[in-house]
Amino acid sequence: MQIASPYLEFGGIWPSGMGGYHGFVNFSNKKSIMHASSLFRPKIKYPPYEKGRLNLIKKF
Repeated sequence: MQIASPYLEFGGIWPSGMGGYHGFVNFSNKKSIMHASSLFRPKIKYPPYEKGRLNLIKKF
């Protein structure tokens, strides 16, 4: 999944990148991360699959 954020530096000059190379920002590397909720993680999404679930997946 890709999401754009207006608060992350993108590159280019001044506010979008080059102007941020001073002080603390010079030694920092901003990265975007995504936190996935662990509330809904169906077992069918991740292997190893049980025989019944494997047969269900093969039908699709």
